[in-house]
Amino acid sequence: MASEGRLRTLIDTIPDLIWLKDPEGVYLSCNHSFERFFGVREAELLGRTDQDFPDARLSDFCGANDRAAIAVDGPRCDEEWITFADDGRRALLRTTRAPMYDPDGTLVGVLGIGHDITEHKQKEDALRESEEKYRLLFDSADELMSVYDRECVCRLMNRKVARLLGGEPEQFVGKRLHELHPGLGDKYCQRIREVIDTGQTLEYEDEVSFPMGRRWLFSRVQPVPGRGGVYTTAQIVSQEMTERRRADAALQEQLDELRRWHDATLEREGRVLELKREVNALLVELGRPPRYLSVVADTERRSDHD
Repeated sequence: MASEGRLRTLIDTIPDLIWLKDPEGVYLSCNHSFERFFGVREAELLGRTDQDFPDARLSDFCGANDRAAIAVDGPRCDEEWITFADDGRRALLRTTRAPMYDPDGTLVGVLGIGHDITEHKQKEDALRESEEKYRLLFDSADELMSVYDRECVCRLMNRKVARLLGGEPEQFVGKRLHELHPGLGDKYCQRIREVIDTGQTLEYEDEVSFPMGRRWLFSRVQPVPGRGGVYTTAQIVSQEMTERRRADAALQEQLDELRRWHDATLEREGRVLELKREVNALLVELGRPPRYLSVVADTERRSDHD
């Protein structure tokens, strides 16, 4: 008798809804949580069926699913929204209904258990919404963005990267870096693993070969924490620098050309001055006045300085 009391206390303490009906749908037992949902005490519920409570909110929850559990001769799981009669609270339940048999194999009734998953559902919906927003931002970003795990398998890729690879993201997700960048997979994979293992961000500048052509990229490889804060993947965010690199190269070429002209001009001017001095010296030897007076003045200034 004491053990039955403890069992009853346990059943009433459980926050899940628990109820038991006979094969004809007559209530045999329920716990406090079910009383709160139904809006009546267990004593008023025993010996009665759902039809004795003409409430539209109950008809969807009761009856049909109980009969379905008997028909399949095994547990039946559903997700069902209910409204508690005591305070009007809406809740999403994951319900399990199972036929019960006595030792002789005779059907006793249907046991029902309803577990409140409202908070879990809200978190799941919030996570899904967050993921959808992230994916939208990810896909519409101006940067080249992709995510790889420690085995260097692509887990996510935005359209900007996929277009450089010559396709859509779904064609490349699931492939390894070695397949996407033949010959450079080991180099890129080493960076991915270093970031995941150390949790430190890396930055680098590379000329990367794509089927659509070679591109200069400035890339930032960032660790992405998984459950428990453990780093399981790395995100690569790259900005294209190809045009800037080309402009820098063109400017450098112009500077180099100017430098060559400058050096050539100085060399030519030096030779011209030397020739003028030689002409002046010859004229002096012949007893004639120098022709290039600016060179004479320059020579005299140098002599005075010395």
